[in-house]
Amino acid sequence: MNATGKTVLWTAEQAAQATGGINTANWEATGLSLNTRTIEPGDLFFALQGPTFDGHDFVRDAFDKGASVAVVHHAIENLPDNAPLLKVDDTLAALNRMGAAARSSSPAKFVGVTGSAGKTSVKEALAHCLGEQAVTSASAASFNNHWGVPLSLCRMHPDSAFAINEMGMSAAGEIRELTKLVQPDVAIITTIAPAHMEFFNSLEEIAAAKSEIFESMSADGIAILNRDHELFEQMAAAARTSGVTDIRTFGYHPDATYRVLRADCQADRSVIEANLRGMEVAFTLASPGEHWIMNAAAVLAAVDALGADIERAMASLATLPGLSGRGERSTLALPQGKGTVHLIDESYNANPASVRAMLKMLGEQKPAGTGRRIAVLGDMLELGRDSERFHGELSEPVMENSIDAVYACGSQMQALKKSLSNDLVVVHEASSTELTSRLLPDLQDGDIIAVKGSLGSRMAVVVEALKTMDKTNKLTGKGEA
Repeated sequence: MNATGKTVLWTAEQAAQATGGINTANWEATGLSLNTRTIEPGDLFFALQGPTFDGHDFVRDAFDKGASVAVVHHAIENLPDNAPLLKVDDTLAALNRMGAAARSSSPAKFVGVTGSAGKTSVKEALAHCLGEQAVTSASAASFNNHWGVPLSLCRMHPDSAFAINEMGMSAAGEIRELTKLVQPDVAIITTIAPAHMEFFNSLEEIAAAKSEIFESMSADGIAILNRDHELFEQMAAAARTSGVTDIRTFGYHPDATYRVLRADCQADRSVIEANLRGMEVAFTLASPGEHWIMNAAAVLAAVDALGADIERAMASLATLPGLSGRGERSTLALPQGKGTVHLIDESYNANPASVRAMLKMLGEQKPAGTGRRIAVLGDMLELGRDSERFHGELSEPVMENSIDAVYACGSQMQALKKSLSNDLVVVHEASSTELTSRLLPDLQDGDIIAVKGSLGSRMAVVVEALKTMDKTNKLTGKGEA
């Protein structure tokens, strides 16, 4: 620790050795950042350069906010002569070299998580369970790309027993490069679904790209796969081709290593009976919904594969907090004392499988009084030539799950609007901002509102407006029970 009581993650000497760079001063870093908007005092700031931005333009701002050093690859005007810099050949390459150095020097067991849906939820749930047993590092938010993964490795606590890294992709070959860095001891593919179909011709191609996660595992690495999935055999074959012989599975399938026997999906939790490698158990999962049952099974499989305490992990799942954008729940006050509504925030991202799961979960909710089940949906992006069909087919789960009203936005959601019955309340607007102005005045006491859409649909705008409404009404003393 340094004089401020914070853990030192990197010293000037360590960083120079890892990157091959040259320091202009001595320094210690207690964190790492790529963004001056979120930088903390003591952070190392990486001045990454992209096609539309240059982090070098923000180095002065980083120092103003307390950065201990900036990693740069070209000169910056008007900096003090004694400004602490780590000069490298290329900042992104240096970030990758630092990440690789952090991985090679860490005693932690490493987990890699990928999949078309559920990877962030599994990563967070696994971090929650393992974090109650030992020091655990996990990638923040959805830092799962070519800069997020090495940044997460660089940010690891030096005493970590476990390190969990999410890996995302939009094209073949991307997971391959990420897994070279992480070299996971345990690798999880949550599921394969129509996501990024703009860049792939089939689910089989997506499964092949996700299966790249096995390529840099050691011979004693453990692969964890969804046994219920139609492409299980393809993914298992890919793991074996990469030299992985220990393949464990989760799901309802009779052959699943971690088999769900029964699940009681309640409005605010699920009670699950399972057979975990021959041990019959029952546990409670704080997050409701069928998709979360599969997430929990994958988490317990990983906990066991890592040699951690699976019984403690089951207890931890009962206290799993809601995740912002991925199922977080809030009770919000309506204006003028008109009561309250319940918000389910699934706004972070969406594909056909995850939207169907959300609609099923919404259908399992029981609104109070005259409250309604309201689905607020934004476009599912990157679905390619079948996008209109995927959006239109959402009418089936809307009707099957007794959804009372649909508020939708975006050009692709026009297909859903056309497919829905005239008996259903359907509101469509071009953008999430316009949709919000329609939604808020229509709300009534007891409504349950679930919000979901791809990140580019900006459905977080709806969530923020609902939460701001709640805060305003509480500040004015209105809407309190």
